[in-house]
Amino acid sequence: MRIKIEPLIWAVPAMLISVPAFAEEQASPPIGIPQGETPCDLDLSVKRQIYWNGLYGRGYEAGSSIAFEPAQISVSHSGIACDFFIVISNVSDGLMGPGGRLSYDILDSPGGRSLDSKDPLGSSFTRLSGAFVEDGPSIDEQLFVSVSPGQAVRSGSYDGGPVLRLYRDGAFPELVTQVQLPIVVPVAPVLTISSPDLGASRTASISLGRLEDGGRAEIGFVIDTNIPISLRAESENAGKLRHQNGAAMIPYRTIADGKNFDLSAGAASSSIDITPGSGKNILIGIETDPSGGAPAGSYSDTLTLTFSSEG
Repeated sequence: MRIKIEPLIWAVPAMLISVPAFAEEQASPPIGIPQGETPCDLDLSVKRQIYWNGLYGRGYEAGSSIAFEPAQISVSHSGIACDFFIVISNVSDGLMGPGGRLSYDILDSPGGRSLDSKDPLGSSFTRLSGAFVEDGPSIDEQLFVSVSPGQAVRSGSYDGGPVLRLYRDGAFPELVTQVQLPIVVPVAPVLTISSPDLGASRTASISLGRLEDGGRAEIGFVIDTNIPISLRAESENAGKLRHQNGAAMIPYRTIADGKNFDLSAGAASSSIDITPGSGKNILIGIETDPSGGAPAGSYSDTLTLTFSSEG
């Protein structure tokens, strides 16, 4: 079946229709803003990133006293008078680096109250509030970054920073913008070594006793560090005790931190794993097998131990 559609033409008598004239409707200004006035425009900026120098310019040191680094932020404005407030959050996330998280805080003054807020809108204790007159100038605020002492973390650079949210205040606060305050905290390397066997000296003579029955001696070190370190042992006689006349040798073993150092090539190295802040006692053991058939006399070697940072 085919269906054909023809256009329909209707005859409409001519008539004059009168339409009342209306002026074009103008858009109303936002509620609360008088006709012809510019709304309250706000913006938030951070003057510079925070680079933590610490008390002595070496960055963060766990053993130093608490210090504060100032931070400058600025709120700019144009238009009618209005109120604002700033909320600071994400401080508890800390600063991240090679050793995990480094904790910090944002204060309103050195040693003052913390401005960190878990609530996106803050509270009367954590808000930074202010007010602008019409077309008023920018308002600068100073914050203080603190990093608590006593945090044992790996040496390196830790960075991050809080989020700063700017709100236009009123019955229903309006989020205008948010920015991050960048913070970089270098953690200074620390390596301290002491030995109850050496005292203040850097050299010592140790006795292995009577070698015919097998000799053994130990020397201890206390190491505290926040960097990966290694121990290198160097033997003048390639791991052997030389007779006083140079005619005979007695091999010995060097064991450090539970690891056997093969000194047959003259030297050997090994990493030492130390958790930052915990300290570690390292025992260096030197031992020989029984050597009753060796020529009588004194046997000796010079063993040099070097602790150094890795990388």
